[in-house]
Amino acid sequence: MSNFSNPFKKQPTAKEAAKGVKKEVRSSQRELDRELRDIDRREAQLIADIKKQARDGRETSVRVLARNLVQLRSSRERLLKARGHAAHGAARLQEPLP
Repeated sequence: MSNFSNPFKKQPTAKEAAKGVKKEVRSSQRELDRELRDIDRREAQLIADIKKQARDGRETSVRVLARNLVQLRSSRERLLKARGHAAHGAARLQEPLP
């Protein structure tokens, strides 16, 4: 497809454009929710691994896993922030146009 738009093609109205954007925002929010669930699952598994390694007395592997846990939690915080921004954008789209 070329970069030139068809001048004879009907342009979407503001309402139709807002509907399309809202659909994209909802899909991105669902994607973020899936990623957050995946991170929560990995965090639970990592905590279980840390406990197992600690019981076995493997201090160096516990340290490595603990670092991974810290990185995982920081990435979770970034995703939560991104989800908040997406929710704010969705709320702004629901406001009536001036």
